[in-house]
Amino acid sequence: MFELEEVAQRMEVPKNLKKTDITYDLIKPFAKAHIYYNKGELRYELIEPKLNKKERLMFEKIYQGLLQLIDFSPMQIESQKKLISYLEDKLKSLLKEYGYKISSKQYDKIMYFIYRDFVGLNEIEPLMHDDYIEDINCNGINTEIYIKHRLFGNVKTNIKYKDLNKLKNFIIKLAQRCNKYITYSNPFLEGSLEDGSRVEGTISEEISPRGPNFSIRKFRRIPFSPTEVIFLKTISADALAYLWYLVEHQANILIIGGAGSGKTTLLNVISTFIPAKAKIVSIEDTREIRLYHENWIATVCRESVGGLKIGEVDLNKLLRESFRENPDYVIVGEVRGKETYVMFQGMASGHPTMSTFHSEDLNSVISRLKTPPINLPTSLIELLDVIITIVKVERKGKLFRKVKKIEEFLRIDERTGRVETNTILSFDPSKDKFTYNLESKILEKISINQGIKIDEIKKEIQKRKKFLLDLVKKKIFDLHLVQKEIEKYYLGL
Repeated sequence: MFELEEVAQRMEVPKNLKKTDITYDLIKPFAKAHIYYNKGELRYELIEPKLNKKERLMFEKIYQGLLQLIDFSPMQIESQKKLISYLEDKLKSLLKEYGYKISSKQYDKIMYFIYRDFVGLNEIEPLMHDDYIEDINCNGINTEIYIKHRLFGNVKTNIKYKDLNKLKNFIIKLAQRCNKYITYSNPFLEGSLEDGSRVEGTISEEISPRGPNFSIRKFRRIPFSPTEVIFLKTISADALAYLWYLVEHQANILIIGGAGSGKTTLLNVISTFIPAKAKIVSIEDTREIRLYHENWIATVCRESVGGLKIGEVDLNKLLRESFRENPDYVIVGEVRGKETYVMFQGMASGHPTMSTFHSEDLNSVISRLKTPPINLPTSLIELLDVIITIVKVERKGKLFRKVKKIEEFLRIDERTGRVETNTILSFDPSKDKFTYNLESKILEKISINQGIKIDEIKKEIQKRKKFLLDLVKKKIFDLHLVQKEIEKYYLGL
């Protein structure tokens, strides 16, 4: 039976970019990625099995035969294993019908390309299995596809669409996978794949002179875990242990940063610290939050049918409904408009909330919260406990995410408009160093409200820091495994 092996990818980046020569599995044992430095730039080479001329002719005939035999969309079969098994049965039937006698190696090669082109996304399917890729961009006909690599930034690949009709048909396939329609009269594609990856595309050459194009903002198959962000030095273990304590004690947390800075990733990481039995409601435009908590309601917005907003369910409505569920925690993927007011009203009614906001710094956040369309009064803004700023840093051709600041929100001076904060963590890019300070006003508030001595709180945070570092030392990075360890910690096991 034909089988694919998913692999966990982890690599060490060479200090000298020019010495980069890394190969790792994407779809084992068939597809690999090779990243190397050549002629002044990094290149990303996709390595797949090669079909000789005879095998190519066989594959093309089998492909057309399958098109005739399959009378449904592959997306109608929910289980990938069942779909692969179905395609294998059809392949064996066609091999017999056409009188092809092939070796097991040839069979596996042909079956791989059937999987790739029927179940997957054709030439770019292996890229969808690369956890280091954030974005896949095709800018038109006869142009190399670019990827945004988590460690190396924008890198050119060896994949290129040379046939205009093939590219158009692929964008139509993308639209179908997103349950959308794209035509010459409606040439724009905006949607989400089944795994949550965001897709944008254009099919008309009149709009895009270089030809049809698409971009995919990939949804990472294996979410980042708390131990992984420590290992990657995105945040210090001290600061993450501090945030763990705050999450447990139901602090209101807002994560801010620019596009692609890692806001939602960090939100998912700290949500891991929510106690296992707590009731959670998450609200998102596009499904990105992934937890292993059982007592969790995940909700997603729904677009309207036609231009009359019939059947539309937006963030505003989902937020209002979520508070009726009486959750212990509310997680909002991102707020940017009127729904922000509803979120802060929820905080005021005692629903701890964590969310993200697109902004580069604290002052611009406060300015936007106080002005239209949000119009929050100071009294509601002051319900925030902590604001975390995360940034994207590029150094010597390598890409890093860093938590730039963790600030406790204290008050806004009504007379001067000055925002008073207490900095817990700051990152100095020139020294590549975190500075941590645990003289915390929020912890003092927890100490008073919960009747726990501040020294005991600080000892507990140190204990959690050691616990996280021990997991890093043991190389326990898988989110599911890390969450199980956190559950054991809460139970005192």
